[in-house]
Amino acid sequence: VSAETLPLSPEGTIQLAEHAPELMRRHEWDCLVYLSDLPRYVDDHPMIGEVSPDTHAALVAVPVLGAFRVGDRAQDLVLDLIRVMQRSESQDEEAIASVLGRSDVSAHLVSEPTDMVRLVLTGRRRRPQVLAGMVRSNRPGRLLSALTGCMAAAVAAGAFGIFYGSLAPVAEAQAPWRLALIRLLVVGVLTTWLIIRNGLWNVERGSDMIWQRGLDNASTVITVGLSVLMLYVGLVAAMIVLAFVVLAPSYLRGELLHAVGAPEYLKLALLSAAMGIMAGALGANFDQEDSVREATFSRRYNERRKLFDAQQRRESEQE
Repeated sequence: VSAETLPLSPEGTIQLAEHAPELMRRHEWDCLVYLSDLPRYVDDHPMIGEVSPDTHAALVAVPVLGAFRVGDRAQDLVLDLIRVMQRSESQDEEAIASVLGRSDVSAHLVSEPTDMVRLVLTGRRRRPQVLAGMVRSNRPGRLLSALTGCMAAAVAAGAFGIFYGSLAPVAEAQAPWRLALIRLLVVGVLTTWLIIRNGLWNVERGSDMIWQRGLDNASTVITVGLSVLMLYVGLVAAMIVLAFVVLAPSYLRGELLHAVGAPEYLKLALLSAAMGIMAGALGANFDQEDSVREATFSRRYNERRKLFDAQQRRESEQE
């Protein structure tokens, strides 16, 4: 197993057959299966993989496998592709379909520029499955490590409400539906700000990649939204602990003029965390944009396109 990053052509394709011989020679492999986190569409169908029996190379588009049991699905598909490459008649589309044994996958032979057989997903749930797979590949939890400034500002602002106790009467007066609306509002505001501030919204429509169909932006919104939600949940937990430590029940009872218990502390923590999330938008200005953008497909796509351009320049200079 080796971690490699292969360049993307202007059409958004990985020219696997060209790179496979060198990789196989360098690592002394009998065959090559490349797992990619970038999905592709072929004739409006997501491509789950492609295989070249002649070069003993294959590719698996991991996001097309969905968000659940990805490891098992990828392992089964890799084994099927290896069986395809071991059979001399496997370049036949029907033979490949029989080896795969899946009714929702069809095989199409592409002769140019190399004899690659593309495997496309034809089931009804293909778009939701690909979207779920893209969100999983973005790994929302990874984005939190890039939001250190945002988290610092959120914790500081939330702790302010706890230490001074001024939010306790306000939190107590909030109905459950109003607190839920506040939570939804602050998560939405910070999600929108992070997308706008870091330029995560993709407006390009020139390539043949999947975001031409809007799934890239959808996966970005869900990824950032889940990350902000994780931040909010963690902040609520921290504020609950802080409230119990700082605010004695006797003090809180004097502020609210009635007996207090866990519900009062929870309300205070929820509102303090919401205030912290709003302040987190200010702290996000101090986070590294490149680290945040790495959590989106458009960023990773553009980086791999640059690899192709650099490779083309090197080849032209050698000539």
